[in-house]
Amino acid sequence: RHCETFVDVCPQMPCLNGGTCAVASNMPDGFICRCPPGFSGARCQSSCGQVKCRKGEQCVHTASGPRCFCPSPQDCESGCASSPCQHGGSCHPQRQPPYYSCQCAPPFSGSRCELYTAPPSTPPATCLSQYCADKSRDGVCDEACNSHACQWDGGDCSLTMENPWANCSSPLPCWDYINNQCDELCNTAECLFDNFECQGN
Repeated sequence: RHCETFVDVCPQMPCLNGGTCAVASNMPDGFICRCPPGFSGARCQSSCGQVKCRKGEQCVHTASGPRCFCPSPQDCESGCASSPCQHGGSCHPQRQPPYYSCQCAPPFSGSRCELYTAPPSTPPATCLSQYCADKSRDGVCDEACNSHACQWDGGDCSLTMENPWANCSSPLPCWDYINNQCDELCNTAECLFDNFECQGN
């Protein structure tokens, strides 16, 4: 008569999609629903469909469909936990999927630094053919012929090796990177430690 009787509506199963009903006399409907992962809303009526949110994430319904959202990067599984950034790129946690961004080290790019971005191509160097052919293998390193195109003066400038970079497996043409700085992709013994520019590093 004065609404002093409380009605338990949970037996009527008001929660959808496997949600669990709990009596809550302080709520207007007299209950709350605890929704299983992938569902949200007062009655667990909103589905995230195929979107599977990770630990700490919430499913949010947007104009473009359901999306996972991380309310606070500290509460969510870090996208950086799997070390997604390749080739020395640094990982930075983000609040939106994929929950990380990579800052790539040159010459790499891409969302995971997986793409090699070739430096601007330079026309292949040519050898001063007759001059260097005459000076080749004379036991003296002639600077004008000390290049990859001239086979390092026939080996005179490379300890008698015509191609000291023959075993260099870097994606860069390391013999062209003589620039007074240590290029990490050439910093191996096979690549002559970037033409010895990485010595002391």
